Amino acid sequence: MKLLTSVLGILLVLSSSTVAASDGKTTYIPEAKTAKSCTVVFRRDVLGLKNQVVPIDVRVKQYQGVQLTISSTFVSSDGEWLVLRDYRIPKEVILFVSGC
Repeated sequence: MKLLTSVLGILLVLSSSTVAASDGKTTYIPEAKTAKSCTVVFRRDVLGLKNQVVPIDVRVKQYQGVQLTISSTFVSSDGEWLVLRDYRIPKEVILFVSGC
């Protein structure tokens, strides 16, 4: 739970003005169009939900009070961060991104 709090705290503190895949080590985000709305889905293991008995569908936005996705407008992406209008997200916590 402390890890979840830390991850969500980082996302809120570092706020700033396609499809991505994660193999647990790297995240690939192809070229996306700036100012296009997108949804980021977080890796379940990073949120402390790795050992759930029932799998959680990727379309679920929240599970047991834990935010699983964030939707915002795409701004940019570099080697380590995905920058949305309202958030700056480290790529290693991303399961995938849709809509960009």
